[in-house]
Amino acid sequence: MVTKEEERKALAKIKKIVESLGEDSYVATAFEGCFEYAEQNIEWDACFNWKERALSAEKTVDELRGKIKAIEAESENQIAQLKIVSNKLSNITISRSDIEDCMQILKRDKMNAEIKAQETASEIVKYADDPNNQNFKKAVRENRIYAKYVQSADALISKMTELYTII
Repeated sequence: MVTKEEERKALAKIKKIVESLGEDSYVATAFEGCFEYAEQNIEWDACFNWKERALSAEKTVDELRGKIKAIEAESENQIAQLKIVSNKLSNITISRSDIEDCMQILKRDKMNAEIKAQETASEIVKYADDPNNQNFKKAVRENRIYAKYVQSADALISKMTELYTII
C-alpha cells in the first residue's frame, strides 16, 4: 500500500511534468483543478474526482431542465386558461349604461315596493282591531316582504352607485 508521503511525492512529480509543458498545453488545461483535488484526497483520505463531479452536475442540470420544461408547460396551460377567462369576462363586461339601466329598474321597483308597503300598512291599520283576521295577517306578511325589498333595493342601489363611480 502506498503511503500519503509517497502520494505527495508522486503528485509533485506529475505537477512538474505538466508545468514543463507550459500554460498553453492541452494536458495542462485538462489537469486544471485536478491537482487541488488530488491534494484534498490525500489529506482527507477521499476519492474525489472531476469526472464524477461533472457527471453529477450534468445529471442535476438535466433534472433542472426537466423541471423547467414542466413549469413552462404548466405556465402555458395557466396562460391559456387565463385567456379563456379574460375572453369570457370581456363578453360580460358591464358598461356605465348597463349600470344606469339597472339602477333605474331598481329605483322603479323600490318605489313600487314603497307604495305597496304603504298600502299594506293601511290594511294593517284597517284590520288592527282583529289581529286574528286573515286579511290582517296577510297585510302584515306582505308589508314585511315589501319593507325588506325596499331595504335590499337600497343596498343594491348603493353598490351600483359605487360601481358606477369606479367604471
